[in-house]
Amino acid sequence: MWSNIRLLCLVLAPVAVQANATPSPPSGVTHLAQAGGAAFDGPWEGRGTLVSVSGRGTACGGPSIGHRLTVQGGNLTIEYSPPNGIRFAGLVAADGKFDLYAGSAHFFGQFTGGTMAATFSSQACERSWRFRRQTSG
Repeated sequence: MWSNIRLLCLVLAPVAVQANATPSPPSGVTHLAQAGGAAFDGPWEGRGTLVSVSGRGTACGGPSIGHRLTVQGGNLTIEYSPPNGIRFAGLVAADGKFDLYAGSAHFFGQFTGGTMAATFSSQACERSWRFRRQTSG
């Protein structure tokens, strides 16, 4: 009887080890995830055009304003309106898309090569943005 149990253990042991093993991701998937938003790393500068204002919209600024943001390690950071406590930070996806919230304010868009189009919306206003990657030199 013990020899049968021992034989069963020898047969099932490799199956148990294989079932617990973590499968490797398909070739190329890890590289895409790592390159992901990091492909857009660097300083960016842009202009935003006011699209609409709700109520008095006093926190929205002028019809056209400039701004800077940074992408580092695939993480986008923008101090959008420090006096109003609006700061966005979050990941940029491998396809360049991002969708960030700061309270009820929303900043979303997509990077494409050396440009980025985005929209800012809040209870007070909506602004359309166009950014360009800044190069040193």
